[in-house]
Amino acid sequence: MAALNGHLDVVQYLVSRGAQVEKGSNDGQTPIHCASYGGHLEVVQYLVSRGARVEIGGIDGQAPIHCASRNGHLQVVQYLVSRGARVEIGGNDGQTPIHCASSGGHLHVVQYLVSRGARVEIGGNDGQTPIHCASSGGHLHVVQYLVSRGARVEIGGNDGQTPLHCASRNGHLDVVQYLVSRGAHF
Repeated sequence: MAALNGHLDVVQYLVSRGAQVEKGSNDGQTPIHCASYGGHLEVVQYLVSRGARVEIGGIDGQAPIHCASRNGHLQVVQYLVSRGARVEIGGNDGQTPIHCASSGGHLHVVQYLVSRGARVEIGGNDGQTPIHCASSGGHLHVVQYLVSRGARVEIGGNDGQTPLHCASRNGHLDVVQYLVSRGAHF
């Protein structure tokens, strides 16, 4: 909990008293997952300096970079990448950090991940791509960026659902209008 809430002094004290930096909770989340989720760069840096692995997976297989990307913590994402985290590391569901950032509408993180080699049409195990995630969440600015980088508006997941289906299902009129203007069929 100290890592999640950014209490570096508490984390340092606990580690000095023998706390394991990679000990996970029941759901497999380790302190570095928690600090990344909360955007606490100093805590992440400290944990890495004490041996925490930047690609350690939780029960869901997601690494700290997924947690930081999901919540728009660009500095943490950049640090994790600088320490060796892969921008296309997949969780058990095949989702990568760009899926997480797109779902959350975090354009700055999406742009950074793309600049570091993340593919805009990478699919999870269900075939859903980042544009599906952004469309589901109603994040027009992310959808527009992904299209500008080559994402197809007609790409279907394994179930045949397109970004237009995702935006329509969730009532995101602006995204629906944009996708139709870019050639999406209904």
